[in-house]
Amino acid sequence: MLNRAFLTQPFVADFVAARGLTYLDSIDAMARTLRAECGFPDGTRPVVAATDWPESFGDTEEVLRYSAAELAPLGIDFRPCHLGQLAVRDGKVWLDGTPVDVIYRIFLIEDLLAPRDRT
Repeated sequence: MLNRAFLTQPFVADFVAARGLTYLDSIDAMARTLRAECGFPDGTRPVVAATDWPESFGDTEEVLRYSAAELAPLGIDFRPCHLGQLAVRDGKVWLDGTPVDVIYRIFLIEDLLAPRDRT
């Protein structure tokens, strides 16, 4: 996302073009990796619960929603949530009445220092 934003600046785009520079689109790589590792073929739209702690979800939600908008055209239904919004029933994990295919668990460095009584 940052690379695409930089390339909207003519002096950066000119510099990159003059030197034949490229970059890896990390959002595209994430979508391809998720599909390959989880066995979701092209043409399917897996539901991915991007899950954070309830206490920190307010801090990460906006960024996760931006990532969701970036992943949507790549066929990934990326849904930001916190652990308290997930439910288990009928042998599946559910988010807002929708079965979840993948839980993409968010851990930040400060989570390493958090108390162990989180669920």
